[in-house]
Amino acid sequence: MIGWDEKGIYLFSSKDGVNFVKEKNLDLDGRICDAMKMNNLIYLYCYSERNGKPVIFLFKSKDGINWDEYGVVYESDEKIADPTVVFFNGKYYMALTKYK
Repeated sequence: MIGWDEKGIYLFSSKDGVNFVKEKNLDLDGRICDAMKMNNLIYLYCYSERNGKPVIFLFKSKDGINWDEYGVVYESDEKIADPTVVFFNGKYYMALTKYK
């Protein structure tokens, strides 16, 4: 599980999927994140801002502890956040919340 507050993004783990324990603070640029596992990698999609524009960043990890920044995967002129990504029928689908 991934959490966020004004101090950054936190990594949580659980052995039963119910009781989570904070593991560490991840030194990543992002706020609201969504994680998915595929091909032995963890993909972390995070909302942030660059040059005053909302963006979605992608980070990848083999172990959930060490992360590599892939970069911006989506940039918008509209207020967006809350990325959710799924892989279905050979495609990645991203849903975002649009704010007024």
